[in-house]
Amino acid sequence: MGTSASTDEFLTHVFPGESSAMDVFRTDIDQLCQYGKRHKGSIGCILITGETGVGKNYTVQAISAYSAWLILTEEEKREFGYCDVRGNILQPATRLIKHLLRRDQTRGAGKLPGAGTRLVTVLVPQLTGDLFGSELFGHVKGAFTGADSLHPGIFGDETVDDVFLDEIGDLPPALQVKLLHVVETRTFRPVGALGERSTVHRIFLATNKVLEDLVETGLFREDLYWRIQGHRIVIPPLLMRRDVIEQLAKSILESVNQEQRGNRETGPSLDPVGERYCFVVPDEKEQGRPVASNWVERFEPEDTEFLRTHTWPGNVRELRQCLELYVYHNGHRRLCTLVSRVTPRKKTLPVSGDNWADGIKQAVMAYLRAVLTGGEKAPGRPDELLKMFDRLVKRAVCEFRSAEGTRSIDMQTIFSTAKDWQTTVGRWDQG
Repeated sequence: MGTSASTDEFLTHVFPGESSAMDVFRTDIDQLCQYGKRHKGSIGCILITGETGVGKNYTVQAISAYSAWLILTEEEKREFGYCDVRGNILQPATRLIKHLLRRDQTRGAGKLPGAGTRLVTVLVPQLTGDLFGSELFGHVKGAFTGADSLHPGIFGDETVDDVFLDEIGDLPPALQVKLLHVVETRTFRPVGALGERSTVHRIFLATNKVLEDLVETGLFREDLYWRIQGHRIVIPPLLMRRDVIEQLAKSILESVNQEQRGNRETGPSLDPVGERYCFVVPDEKEQGRPVASNWVERFEPEDTEFLRTHTWPGNVRELRQCLELYVYHNGHRRLCTLVSRVTPRKKTLPVSGDNWADGIKQAVMAYLRAVLTGGEKAPGRPDELLKMFDRLVKRAVCEFRSAEGTRSIDMQTIFSTAKDWQTTVGRWDQG
């Protein structure tokens, strides 16, 4: 399914990056929302997984906002200040998403102004047994002590389109069966009510935990696990997205500037030397636009290099915090001095539980998608695909040995049954 110019511009704006993997990511989201637009209630559940700080909340908000974007006319987009007359998006990504999630900014949705929001977020660990049912499904008057009036609950609120249950991996097993019932039957029963009600709400679930591990230990119901796997979006750590990190940083920098400094054009009284980071880069200057800017617009080459080489253990959350401090210091502090002073354990690829295996699976899937979209050459035969990954594995072993400074005794532990691991790995290194 292709994307139109306007929808493609929105998704590129909120999910920047020119890699084939990002193209596939945006296309998947477009198909998800386009299908949901035609068949309301058809996409019941979307699971978002990934490490802490990779942007799961942002992804949920962007998908919900994109559904609102799809039902706006071009005239409405200009009226709300989202686009100019040529269709170019004017607002930074996070500001645009925030506006689209407000009902009074999306009259095209057919709702009254101020009648609620499109997306309601629920932090699962904060809900106990009784509170879980009451908050999500509502209750009738007199259902329990303190229930003095009828409460519709989130699923009973018709002004809400999307419900986001964050940290779903922390939901107690006793409450998982209630969620399973909603996901499976698309019905729910308010606390104290006799009959059930139906729902067409789209449910987002997110977790930074490995659900497969929780299923193995009995902390997560296996039937619920299989029921929520249909539409799953895996967000890789920032370490595995180096090809888009510069574009991502520029997008976040725009949003941070908007939040901290407001309008871009109403700049301070600038000194060309002292405030040089608040001048628009010449090749980005538009006709009639002032050179001075209220925003911190520029990076030094060493900042760009740091963006590419830092491991970003805190993922996008760490990157955003770094850029917030960068704008606060008016661009005069280098990014390498603004990262967290806390040094977590060395991070390469996710290796806890089955994460490393999941990383391999995602790499293979990304490659196959790239083949289908023309970004990579087709392997031709299955055995050719195996040969290609065989070469990649050998190269990775050699780079691991070099990067980690692994001693001979360590390599012998890894290849404990090999007759002559040194000669074999040596040949790999030379090849």
